[in-house]
Amino acid sequence: MLTELTIPMMGSVEHARLVQWLVEEGSAFSRGESLYELETDKTVTTVEAEEDGILVRALGEEGQEFLMGDPVALQVPAGTSAEVIERELARHDAGSSEEADADNAVAQAAPEPASSQAMGARGALPATVPVKSSPRSRKLAREHGVDITTVTGTGPRGRVTGDDVLREAAMVAASSEEREPAAAQSGDRQEPAQAESKGQLTGTSIPHSSRRRTIARVMAEAKREAPHLTADMDIDLSAVMAFRSRYKRAGHPAPSILGIVASQAARLLSEHKSLNATFREHDLMLWNTVNLNVGIDTEGGLVAPVIRDAQLLTAMEMTDRIAALAQLARAGRLSRDDLAGGTFTVSNPGALGPVVRAEAVLNGPQVALLGMPGIQQKPVAVRLPDDSFAIQVRPILRLGVTFDHRALDGGPVIRFLNALKQGLESIDR
Repeated sequence: MLTELTIPMMGSVEHARLVQWLVEEGSAFSRGESLYELETDKTVTTVEAEEDGILVRALGEEGQEFLMGDPVALQVPAGTSAEVIERELARHDAGSSEEADADNAVAQAAPEPASSQAMGARGALPATVPVKSSPRSRKLAREHGVDITTVTGTGPRGRVTGDDVLREAAMVAASSEEREPAAAQSGDRQEPAQAESKGQLTGTSIPHSSRRRTIARVMAEAKREAPHLTADMDIDLSAVMAFRSRYKRAGHPAPSILGIVASQAARLLSEHKSLNATFREHDLMLWNTVNLNVGIDTEGGLVAPVIRDAQLLTAMEMTDRIAALAQLARAGRLSRDDLAGGTFTVSNPGALGPVVRAEAVLNGPQVALLGMPGIQQKPVAVRLPDDSFAIQVRPILRLGVTFDHRALDGGPVIRFLNALKQGLESIDR
């Protein structure tokens, strides 16, 4: 009757952090009720109960990091009596103790390598860890050189927590300091280089978040697997500016530059299907629907939520969708569905500053990405009605399409950019 609640699998996500419990130990919950908040590399999501039950024991601390599929709590069916719960817990704990005793017996019977004997308490960790411990505590043990098998656990069922490891590390460090030779107290002078290291670099170590680790992995894989090329084209945004001014003169909110470009690009992708595609081992999948990832900068890093059926949206509708998703992203409230199923990506680094070129890393396995740098005021040669030319300053946007050369040659990309240029430069006509 006693079963484990596990961290749900979420596609390619490997790690997640428990943000907070929303149900207390001993409390009953109903199907669909929120149990806890979980932070992945992409978002903070609420995990709901799949059935009615009682949360008997939490196995995870708030702030603790888990592997997907790790147990996070123990539960029993709704209506289970206190006597049955107590009996089930006792049976569970007895089984855990027997398992731990067996593991410890195996560990004690195994000969200790000579290298480990020489390295002592702060040496290399054993290849297997025969103790109940969290992923966070094992990571901290590696970082601090603590033998986790010597740490007394204070968590549920004697589980070693991150705080237990940190306390052990502090004790080992203090013990080492006490064993230091008394040479420093005997009045012996140290060499200046030993007493003070002039010019030594100092700084702050910031552990990689789950999101940053995933971004690093995905970016490295994309650059390693896909040969990247970028084609650029200058777009005169004079017509786009006039188009936006019409909204403002009428007293209505104007669509954003990003909304206008994204809506035009999405409609064109319905015709230029080879760019609205994903590269797979044995084929190139051309999608009939344009699901547009839009890159959004947040404090926790870059996220790219999906706007579905983007080819059907007007510039104003696209602007509103992007604004709504940006608000959710910066609040850490994107759902798993908000991030899944994209077929093409738009990146807008120009929103952060006057970036001249928007070469980007592909959002694999997608085969193309549209980059929008900053708008530059540039002198250009403009054809006049009498076929003469004049130099005028115009708002120029250098759009860039980064593409996977395994899937695409330059021709389809240039044709897409030409069509996008024509559409944007004639939008107010």
